[in-house]
Amino acid sequence: MKQLNTNIKAVLPNIKTSIYKIAWAFILLTASIKLHAQIDIAGEMDLTKKTFNQSENPASADLFNDADFKLYPNPAQNVINIQSKVKLKEGVTLTLYDISGTILEKKVLESSMTKKDYAFNISKFTDGQYIIGIRSIDGSYVTKKLIKR
Repeated sequence: MKQLNTNIKAVLPNIKTSIYKIAWAFILLTASIKLHAQIDIAGEMDLTKKTFNQSENPASADLFNDADFKLYPNPAQNVINIQSKVKLKEGVTLTLYDISGTILEKKVLESSMTKKDYAFNISKFTDGQYIIGIRSIDGSYVTKKLIKR
């Protein structure tokens, strides 16, 4: 097993009343590591949260590709449905962006929501082009373009 060594240096402004919060995320094929830290004015670092998730079998990783997902109807008026070929796992994120990249709506799947079909209500948005982003807990990412009419 190879060890991952990372040195991170940051130049922080000389403000005597601030606490800086920093987060790192390392996403590997079979594991993800998230670290959250606070640095106080004296430069002391405190790891406030450490998360390590590992898939025992690399074949169980949610590695997405474009063919795994279908949007319908497209163009859509009120609701866009996302159909997946496989049941998505807890922690998968579905994000709706406008064409400039602004996040309009975001869903993180919970265990009660894991299924093959998902719906976004887009009736409140103006006509135009949008992007649906689908990110697995293992870091795979797929985007699909949709048109709202």
